[in-house]
Amino acid sequence: MRTLIHRYRCCEVICFLTVVCLTGCTRSNTPPLGDVKGRITFEGEPVEMAMVTFTPTAGGRQSFGRTDEDGNYVMQFNHTESGALVGSHRVVIISEVEGSTPEEGDVSTPMVKARKEFLPSKYNKSSELTADIKSGKNTVDFALTK
Repeated sequence: MRTLIHRYRCCEVICFLTVVCLTGCTRSNTPPLGDVKGRITFEGEPVEMAMVTFTPTAGGRQSFGRTDEDGNYVMQFNHTESGALVGSHRVVIISEVEGSTPEEGDVSTPMVKARKEFLPSKYNKSSELTADIKSGKNTVDFALTK
């Protein structure tokens, strides 16, 4: 009888330790992120189809976004997580668009008109833009001028 109780106690301890270990092992490896959305305008007009990049100044994975027809964007950390790393970022906005023409008969691929970079280099190649991302929701608008 004593051996049976001892075995039962050992099973309880092993089960408890297994649950504790598995709980610790199932944590996400994703670093702290903040949700980031915003609007980009240039001289008061929305910037459509611009590529937006947030690069952490302390190092780490960049986040990317693309503006819609109203200049709105949402940052994406990777293919499953939205947002950007918490902390300070250098922001680059590229308005240049590489055009594409669908193959004849292909109605699933929209035609995209090519566009040269029209934003000053202080917003892209030599960007002076920054953003400080906090945990939770962040709205980061950029009202760009010449």
